Amino acid sequence: MRTLRSFSQSALVASLLTSAVTHASRAQSSAGSSITFESLKTKPVSAPAAAPASSKERDEIARLRRVITAQAESLAMRRPTVLTKTDTVRVDRIKIDTVRVDRVRVDTIKVPAATPAPIAAPASIATPPAVTTPATVAPQFGAPTFAGLLQIWAVAGDAGYRNTYRVRRAELKTVIDLGDRAKGTVMLDLAKALSVTTAGSATTVSQSSRVLQDAFVSMPVSRVQLDVGQMKLPLGKEGMASSANLETVERALMFSDRARGGSFGDVRDLGAQVRGTFAKSEFQVGLFNGSGESQNDVDKNVGKAIVARGAVRPIPGADLQLGVSGATAGPASADKATRDRVGGDIEYRHGPLMLRSEIMHGQDGAIARLGYYALGTFAVRPTVKAVARFDAWDPDTHKEATSADVTERDFLVGASWFPPQTRLKLQFAGVRRTYADRITPAVTQALLNVQASW
Repeated sequence: MRTLRSFSQSALVASLLTSAVTHASRAQSSAGSSITFESLKTKPVSAPAAAPASSKERDEIARLRRVITAQAESLAMRRPTVLTKTDTVRVDRIKIDTVRVDRVRVDTIKVPAATPAPIAAPASIATPPAVTTPATVAPQFGAPTFAGLLQIWAVAGDAGYRNTYRVRRAELKTVIDLGDRAKGTVMLDLAKALSVTTAGSATTVSQSSRVLQDAFVSMPVSRVQLDVGQMKLPLGKEGMASSANLETVERALMFSDRARGGSFGDVRDLGAQVRGTFAKSEFQVGLFNGSGESQNDVDKNVGKAIVARGAVRPIPGADLQLGVSGATAGPASADKATRDRVGGDIEYRHGPLMLRSEIMHGQDGAIARLGYYALGTFAVRPTVKAVARFDAWDPDTHKEATSADVTERDFLVGASWFPPQTRLKLQFAGVRRTYADRITPAVTQALLNVQASW
């Protein structure tokens, strides 16, 4: 459009120039001179010598010259407006011949193409995850744990008692992680001595005297634990306690006087048991080959022994526990004698004070046995504890005739010291052993136990 407009203006100027030239030619045709565009633009029109132009013609020529000059300046000043930062538009000057006007040449305006806005990628359509077969992960097992207990005794007494040192216990225990909270436990007591019985030319070894103590597998079943193998039977409060945690140097007589039938606890047999702990109660119940007579051996009869213990804390906020335990193999038969136990225990703790008492009755064939004790401890200091115990054991409640069946009553006082920053425990006890009807002379003993546990 700008180019057409400039061309129209140039045509108008050319028309004016043509009209002027025509008038001038007519006025000076007599002088033989010609008027051109260059003569009008570059130099003034001089009056011919022969016939000078009239005043009216001179004014007309001057007016045309002014019009031509104004049009040329107007064309030179006009430039197309470019709104982009590109090449500058250049317009050539108009060159006009006598009656010819050149076209106006305008450089091409370069307008950069607008960069299109990036088109957002369409939202990805969620695809279901590919079903893959999970890789097989190797099970992770915890490292085995090792524990041990070593007890060295020094014993002295009167009434012909022979003073001696003794390795009372040398236990080694291994617990193996079997995965999914299952565990395997093996414990040996290397201090045990074989018990050998000789009858004529035949020699018999008591299997329970062998060093193998525990050998069982534990696994969780719902809210309870299942144990299968050889383990300690759930009989008696002190009978189930670990030997490393005893309040005195040795357990009460009904658990420790094995020579006179004291096997109401701290005995082992093969079988399976279920155990569990709840908010205020705990229980253990199992089916075993026997009630302690089949350790490290096979069952000698078709019967099985049921052994169980339960405990409850009846008073909220009070550290009081009541427990019962028992074992039975059922009625006697041709290949097995009666072997029953039943007992109860009570324990109370308050601050540094602890009181405990147990009683248990047993029937081994035709022999009835009875044992009981009362124990008290008081923590004088965090590392020192005083202890006292009354202990009674009657290996045969129907007889008081010999040392094998006489009732024994012991009175014990002692103390335990736990050296700080160690795994040691030192226990001292003075014991006065008395017997019914003085069938056996009374004995006073001093016992020292040096214990290391890990």
